[in-house]
Amino acid sequence: MTEITFLASSKSFKIPDEIEEYNNRKLFEREEEAIYFSVQEVDEFWRESTSGLFTMPYIFETRGVGNKLVLTYLRRNENRRSA
Repeated sequence: MTEITFLASSKSFKIPDEIEEYNNRKLFEREEEAIYFSVQEVDEFWRESTSGLFTMPYIFETRGVGNKLVLTYLRRNENRRSA
């Protein structure tokens, strides 16, 4: 089964450095730690396919949403918007 998760935002996102470092590791203590978290802008196919579903200007495809770092990501971006 394939899964895709979309994230819509009013601002662009950047993965924090600590998540990049986590994603770049080669050794993991447990199998579930090998699930990396990433966010990238959707490609043209998904942009057209989701047209009209989101009202925010930035649409991203996320992977590894089951990773615990997703909360770190959301907190960091919330703090960035508040600043």
